[in-house]
Amino acid sequence: MMNVFVENMWCNMVKEHTYFDMQCFLDSPEDKHVVHYRDPLEAIKALLRDPALAKHIVYKPKHIFTDAMKEKRVYNEMWTSSWWEEMQDKLPEGSCVAPVIIAMDKTQLTQFSGGQQAYPVYLTLGNIPHAIQCKPSMQACMLIAYLPVERFVGHNLSKVVQSARTHRVFHKSMRLLLEPLIKAGSEGIEIVGGDGHVHKVHPILACYIADYLEQCLVTCCKSGTCTKCLQKQNVLGDWEPGELREQCRCCLIFRTIVTPFWVRFPLCCIHSCTLPQCSGIHHFKDGWSKKQMAKVLLGCLVSKVPNDVLTCYGALLDVVYLAQYPSHDDDTLEYMEAALTLFHKHKEFHSLLHYVECIKQYKAFEHLHIDLAKEG
Repeated sequence: MMNVFVENMWCNMVKEHTYFDMQCFLDSPEDKHVVHYRDPLEAIKALLRDPALAKHIVYKPKHIFTDAMKEKRVYNEMWTSSWWEEMQDKLPEGSCVAPVIIAMDKTQLTQFSGGQQAYPVYLTLGNIPHAIQCKPSMQACMLIAYLPVERFVGHNLSKVVQSARTHRVFHKSMRLLLEPLIKAGSEGIEIVGGDGHVHKVHPILACYIADYLEQCLVTCCKSGTCTKCLQKQNVLGDWEPGELREQCRCCLIFRTIVTPFWVRFPLCCIHSCTLPQCSGIHHFKDGWSKKQMAKVLLGCLVSKVPNDVLTCYGALLDVVYLAQYPSHDDDTLEYMEAALTLFHKHKEFHSLLHYVECIKQYKAFEHLHIDLAKEG
């Protein structure tokens, strides 16, 4: 069976700065996979030019400390992170970083829509404070694309072939969407900000926020493995993380992908961009949320389970609540590491190993894109 991907059946039609591209395979031309998108550079310019955001936008990295001796550092926004400092040192003098945050989440539209789905992609910038990013009324998070959600029909395709084609369509669509960031990130673009000043910014992909399965799809990692390090699947419970992943290695896993969309992005490692998640449920069928459950479950377990289980669950709750702090310093990160150490003595979630380092490197919004997708 032919598995040849057709390069761009272009239908580039412009309507209010929105484009769409249709893709198909040679052996199944009846399968149409359409991506609707807008230029991400126009979205970035719109955010930086917005007068309502001008007084909040930050263009330079900063160090914030909790003590006069400047020994305990605070991590509460992306410009307080170590990543921004590293990127700024690599740019020409007079340039500044525009950290691009991409978020996505495939979602069911309604329960009465006949199983219809949407696959929105959102963009925001790390120059904007976290509190502003999370306010829909400020419009600091912009919808830039709807990815294809059409299913493959006909030809009795096996699950392996369907999976391979899903990967091809996804990476082709994302490459089409984010390709303008390659040249702009390398050479920079001049933008008149909302403050009236001209800024030369380099839009660099900093964070990619998605669920675990979507992270595997993005990074070309095998499901069940860590998207950030090379720790073997059967020893993910070990306390020490494995060797950090490199982009050049991951393509060997999914040979069905011609070129991952991120392969030419400047100053970017896709494995560093993904944020670790503790896999779990967000809502139960009867309407209980995990936060509501956390309030009562520990008390319910007393005298019902061994003390080791209570200690394990208590330490996990400490990590969960500490991770939700809007601002971190060296002390709170030490508290989190101590809770992780206690938790590890009983049971380990490998993804938690990368939490503290990601807090130091990045600060990004979390699940606003999921709420927006379900509301829109």
